[in-house]
Amino acid sequence: MNQPTMNKPTTTPLTVPDRRGEAAALLGGILSLIATVVVSVLAVWSSSTAIWAISFQMLGTVGIWLLSLIQLHQQRLVAEERLDVAELERQRRDRLGGAQTIFEEQDLSQMDMLTMGRRLAWIERIVVPILAIGVGLFHLAAGLVVLPWRWQLLAIAETGSSPVEHASVVLFFVGAIAFVSFMISRYALGMSKVAQWSLLRAGGDFAFGASATCLAAAIALIFEIGELPLVEKYLAYAIGVLLIIIAIETAINFIGDF
Repeated sequence: MNQPTMNKPTTTPLTVPDRRGEAAALLGGILSLIATVVVSVLAVWSSSTAIWAISFQMLGTVGIWLLSLIQLHQQRLVAEERLDVAELERQRRDRLGGAQTIFEEQDLSQMDMLTMGRRLAWIERIVVPILAIGVGLFHLAAGLVVLPWRWQLLAIAETGSSPVEHASVVLFFVGAIAFVSFMISRYALGMSKVAQWSLLRAGGDFAFGASATCLAAAIALIFEIGELPLVEKYLAYAIGVLLIIIAIETAINFIGDF
């Protein structure tokens, strides 16, 4: 004869928070920062307007990775806090034979009332918008100083009247940066398909944009070597316009979120 079994309350198991999203954002930020330094040195060394513009674009990409890293880190802390509370509740129920104790099931879905949840809400309400505005303003300023008008950066204005120096060497470095940026972009975009890492999509998109402009710069430098310097100059102005468009898009997204 089958013995009757007691129905015990069941809960949805919580998964252990994964740090791979943070690691990807940190890796993307570090690589973008290194690329920014390398490209900036190349811009000064080669007197290339396009390379100057790419250096600004790379620096803006670092800001995007930083935003993603901050949010992913805090979301993991919230998940860990939720896991700790759920584990405490499980241990209490085991000791009391499955009886309800302090935490009910619905309490576990309201973790925003706990310390890490409140901090995440504060970061998303205050810190992220401020950083987003800062990134948008940086792209706007970068675009304005690249374009040939009264606010153009003096160093860029001086390079506009001279040919690109060491074009073949710069071509090699820019091509390598384009490849690395493309690989980190594909990696981040692949991870962003997982819901908990969806914030990596912005960094992946910006890294892909940096890869595309670096590839365009490599092609422009080939024309430069072939004594067609206007291609490199026009590319620089196109990147300047792109930076301004990014700034406008950031402002529109911020207003929409607000």
